[in-house]
Amino acid sequence: MTAPSPPQGRASLAPGRGTIATIGWSLAARLHLAATTIAVTLLVTDWGYSYGQAGMVLAGLTVGQGIAGPVNGRLVDRWPQHVALGFTVVAYSGGLVALSLLPGPLRATAPALALLVGLANPPVTQTGRKILARLAHGRELERLYRLDATGQELIFVIAPPLVALVGAASGGRAAVWTLAGLALGGGLGFAVRLRRLAAGSDGTVPTDDDADGTGRHRPAALLAVVAAMGCVMVAITAVDLALLAWARDRGSLALAGWFAATWAVGSLVGGAVSTLAPGRLASGPVRRLFWFASGLVILLPALLVGEGRGAAGPVLVCLALAIGGTAIAPALAVLYHAVVRASIPRRRGEAFGWFATGVTVGAGVGAPLTGAVYDLGGVRPALVVAVAAGYAAVLLMLPVRHGDQTAPDDGVPVDAVPGGPSAAGS
Repeated sequence: MTAPSPPQGRASLAPGRGTIATIGWSLAARLHLAATTIAVTLLVTDWGYSYGQAGMVLAGLTVGQGIAGPVNGRLVDRWPQHVALGFTVVAYSGGLVALSLLPGPLRATAPALALLVGLANPPVTQTGRKILARLAHGRELERLYRLDATGQELIFVIAPPLVALVGAASGGRAAVWTLAGLALGGGLGFAVRLRRLAAGSDGTVPTDDDADGTGRHRPAALLAVVAAMGCVMVAITAVDLALLAWARDRGSLALAGWFAATWAVGSLVGGAVSTLAPGRLASGPVRRLFWFASGLVILLPALLVGEGRGAAGPVLVCLALAIGGTAIAPALAVLYHAVVRASIPRRRGEAFGWFATGVTVGAGVGAPLTGAVYDLGGVRPALVVAVAAGYAAVLLMLPVRHGDQTAPDDGVPVDAVPGGPSAAGS
């Protein structure tokens, strides 16, 4: 018996196998990003250097990645995507191996070499999110972005422990080689997938590039989205570091792992539920970001009530993190979609590159700011930084028009899908 066709005038929201494969390879190509800090820190400390010196090497890598975001994104716009990705993946992986093999007399140059390696950072996030805008439109696209954001959480569950285990067993050099292998294998696999998409060899047909756009590049709107994403990253970084410091001050560093895991699980649940929810439950960036910021507020009374209550305190914090975490993936997804709406197809890779730079800058600002506030006033003022950054993201998105081009019921206009309803799930 064949599955019933969607009702007339409605398009299926179920992504086809080709689309799922594209998201899967995109996530595989990003695995290395989640474990970079651990691998590089293990390498530099194995050389006998301090954590501060490891931070200098990481700073060089981060600066390079921040510069590479829009530059390599533009490369994706101008070259065939699989060629641009393959070229940068090989250069980046080779650079990581070269960094790990630096002889003793040259290790003082590690920050400079890390900067050069960062400049070759493969544009996997830009490419992955750009290609999704060619495979779906309207609320179907936003649903795919929620799926992508949910998968991003899985990356942070899988990659850091894997690289940490390798480092513990075989040292920092092996950890960096593992990082390079993840970048090379995932990146080349994604490049092959993009090559198949370009050739149309798997039956996945890219749709009109600009069905979700406005037909013009909107730099002011894009700047607001990038700034909002930077604020979101300040908030996320502030929560991570504040709770890490709080757990350490309580004499139980393992608590930080439980906090991070609980927050990640909350985000996974939120992403999964919002991906499967009916289209009518969707909302624009202001509302999604408001719920994200409000989820951070829950942490303050949880800490206030939990302090001095022994084991009950961390349990309350975990509960607050689980609830607040459900808003993370939907908020990220709607910002991805906002980038699409603020850019034109031929500059969309560059737009997502600036978005990636916003992520880098937000994390870079959030870490020292939160550390300084924590040193002055403790965990609650540090969490206030997170809350303030979350609501700042809301304010930044208020002037940005987010016209909904979707139908009221299922969200995907039939005329946005080549071939009508039957082609929507291909």
